[in-house]
Amino acid sequence: MLIERFLNWLNEDTKNNGADSVSVDKPTKHALLGAPKAPLQITQRSLPSPHLLSEIAAEYDRTRLQISNEQYEAFFNSGGYATFVQWVESLIEKSAAFGGPLLLLTFDNSTGIATATTPGPREILPPASYAMPISHSAVRKLVAALADHFQKAGFGVQLSRHESTCSRFSAQFTPAYDCLDILWAETKQRCASPQHSATQHAARSLRRVQEPLAGLTKDGPGSYQTARLSEYLPELQARAWKLFEKIKQCVGESRAKCSQGSFSVVSSISHQTVAKIIIFENGLGKANGDLRDLPDGLYVLVRASGAPGDKIWNSGLDILTRINRNRTIAIAPKHTERFAYALVSEHDKDNEIASILRDCLRAADSASPRARDYKLTSQMNGAR
Repeated sequence: MLIERFLNWLNEDTKNNGADSVSVDKPTKHALLGAPKAPLQITQRSLPSPHLLSEIAAEYDRTRLQISNEQYEAFFNSGGYATFVQWVESLIEKSAAFGGPLLLLTFDNSTGIATATTPGPREILPPASYAMPISHSAVRKLVAALADHFQKAGFGVQLSRHESTCSRFSAQFTPAYDCLDILWAETKQRCASPQHSATQHAARSLRRVQEPLAGLTKDGPGSYQTARLSEYLPELQARAWKLFEKIKQCVGESRAKCSQGSFSVVSSISHQTVAKIIIFENGLGKANGDLRDLPDGLYVLVRASGAPGDKIWNSGLDILTRINRNRTIAIAPKHTERFAYALVSEHDKDNEIASILRDCLRAADSASPRARDYKLTSQMNGAR
């Protein structure tokens, strides 16, 4: 089809330019149209060898590393690093003044921009950013130095690195970035129990919930009164605050609530609690019922009782296949509100959990068929 179009175009072009004929003879035309399966003859170009291309790529990496090191040295020697550390320290002081337990820093490796968020139970300061004249490996070198600086000062530090990703479907590119969590909440040093291992976290995560974690029934007596957030292990506090930040972004600040010991997602219609985020540690808080088999960690709770619970569990959400509604727990002081629960593992992504709770909130806020029919009838009567 394309060849035929080309020949037709050639004929039209010749007529328009005043030529008498087209210099395509019949054998050539037959060869073009009659032998579509013939292999195409591609003219070879002077393409470098794979070995030479590999050397070119390696040379590019070496040059970029050299430039990054020069950027870092210039930034450090000019006092830029010391100024940046002072900026971070000022944010820590502001966050602590508002009751915040940690500072979350995100570093974009491609632009050298650091973004800070300071969550807190009373007030959350607006995100702040700091632009630095460095990029790529220089950024990671700076983050490592910053983590070492605050760790030596007695702060809890968690550093995670994320490589760049590209989506084949949405054509979205996410540059490489580093996350640095600086925690200053004072807690007693406690030895993690064997149940707090990464293996058990992975086995009982939101992605793959297997056996019930504790023998609690839907109408059973099991309940838990949380301790203050500042009393739990620092790493659990940091994970809880980071997850809560994602949930706020996903459901809106008016629907995400923070209390002294837990986080909640609240319905905009019934104002009842739809989901919760809690930390559980044996020996902290008050447990009613046998919770000894419950592993320490961060938990996602989804409402299982009342009208909100019925709407959620009748919605057909995918999460409902991974959490057992008949295994629930209540959070004091509201012992009548029952929640199905799942342990959050290190493999679960905060944005995925936030999306799950957003879907649960939408299901809980959806009107029942009877309510929709009543609303439609009222509108029709009002129109008459």
